[in-house]
Amino acid sequence: MGTLIYRRAMVDESDEIGVRQAVGRLIELGLVTADAVAEHVTREALARTLGYFGRPTWNGALGLLSGLGMTYGMDHKTLRYACEDGVEAYEDELRSIADATGGLITITDVTLVNDADDHLLQFLCNGAPHEWTIPHVDDDEGLEAQLIFATHIRELTADGSPAEWCQVQSPPDGYGFFAVFADQELLNQFGAPYGLTFED
Repeated sequence: MGTLIYRRAMVDESDEIGVRQAVGRLIELGLVTADAVAEHVTREALARTLGYFGRPTWNGALGLLSGLGMTYGMDHKTLRYACEDGVEAYEDELRSIADATGGLITITDVTLVNDADDHLLQFLCNGAPHEWTIPHVDDDEGLEAQLIFATHIRELTADGSPAEWCQVQSPPDGYGFFAVFADQELLNQFGAPYGLTFED
């Protein structure tokens, strides 16, 4: 009996939780639509367990959210050459942020004003103006840009929607920043069975 318990404990729980079950819970909570699932998740993936999207279980659940296009993340390469690449790098990153909101947020009119000390990133989020000041640092400006994005992303919301940028306590391997744009209470209801806690 003791041996059986030990062997069961060694089995990754993601081997037992189905992707279809997790997706069904997301739909039930209103965090994703059936159309979005059909667009992003193949029939083959639906027939698998969460281990298909990552292990352990919590990582698989985050991988599923990412596969559904619901997440925005930054790793060590994000905005690494922001100073050299200029406004295009910031446009690409802001587009990734908007894409993770399922159409609730649109970002337009991105401009970059440079002086000797700072870069002033200006854009419209759902028509509202935003300005982010990014210090010009010779040795690691990319890190400064990442910190500004991680700090200020919470400003980007949609009027009339309860969704906000929620960060997971332990981001997936390789990510320094990882967030989901959703209703925090509902997101935590989804994450609870997988040991996930999301904070605003």
